[in-house]
Amino acid sequence: MVELLEAPSSAVQHDSAKFLLGVAGVKPASDAQVSVNIDLKAGFVIDLSGRSPSERPMKVVSPQPGAVAVGDKS
Repeated sequence: MVELLEAPSSAVQHDSAKFLLGVAGVKPASDAQVSVNIDLKAGFVIDLSGRSPSERPMKVVSPQPGAVAVGDKS
């Protein structure tokens, strides 16, 4: 195969190079790998409802149990 790297045909050169690189472990992945990260956490929530803060109750959404909103009296 090494001798075929210098063959007159470029197709033969290509095939022998591809084979030799494959034997050495240099080859593309056989399957396409797709990685999707869906563990997203919002840092801020923007309320576009148009209501004033006094018209809607404050809600706390937190992964920590017992989290208290800033300014909450309880």
